[in-house]
Amino acid sequence: MKSTSSKISGRCVTLAITLALVGCGGKSTPAPTPPEVSVSLNQSSVSLPVGGQVQFTATVQGTSNPAVAWSVDLVTGGNSSVGTIAAAGLYTAPSQAGSHTVMATSVADTTKSATSAITVTSTASVSPGTAFVVAGATQQFSATIQGVSSAAVTWSVDQLSGGNPTVGAITATGQYTAPAQVGTHTITATSVATPSTTASATVSVFTLSVAPSLVTLAEGGTQQFAAALDGLPNATVTWSVDQISGGSSTTGTINPAGLYAAPAQVGTHTITASVAR
Repeated sequence: MKSTSSKISGRCVTLAITLALVGCGGKSTPAPTPPEVSVSLNQSSVSLPVGGQVQFTATVQGTSNPAVAWSVDLVTGGNSSVGTIAAAGLYTAPSQAGSHTVMATSVADTTKSATSAITVTSTASVSPGTAFVVAGATQQFSATIQGVSSAAVTWSVDQLSGGNPTVGAITATGQYTAPAQVGTHTITATSVATPSTTASATVSVFTLSVAPSLVTLAEGGTQQFAAALDGLPNATVTWSVDQISGGSSTTGTINPAGLYAAPAQVGTHTITASVAR
């Protein structure tokens, strides 16, 4: 009985070893698939004026290398025609209006990139931006158009092409003639090349008169003058004699209240009231 038991134990050991060997020969676990690289930008589209700037930020996922290469219209770093982009993603628009594409390409995987659509718009400005004009007087305005090949503009007053006697008239060259009535009006220059590009200025029309208008004084005599101002609230009137602020001993002097003191010499002089804003 003892020898029989010994043989059975031997078989069991052999069988256990055989099973263990079969287990080691099974299928191996496949290696994990590396993550796919992806690139995204903080802005998918941007509109900015000629010469304007915008900061782009690229986010790269699926790799430990976050570096990207920048291009504009497939030109590395861009150029003066399409705009330039720095290594840090700062884009500077060109001097001409147009549409462009900024691209960030992963350095780790150059087949992966992201793009942003750029719209560069033309700009306009009018000088002066604010004007104060005496009723019936003239004021020259000028317009600057950037981003298009033509600098030509059309002029309007209160949305009326060329204006009219009520709001004032403006010529093709930008010379505005104020109406007889006081009021505030808007001068607008519109680009001929791109009518959506406009710029405006504000003009305030006022009246100013001095009384008395004619005076005869003895040497050293005094005269009180008064200024009547309409159309410019909170404005201050300043006085001059022969274009000298406050006058002088030769022309006579005038104080801020309009009191004129004639000089010791005979002569003819002009008292002027002006508006200070």
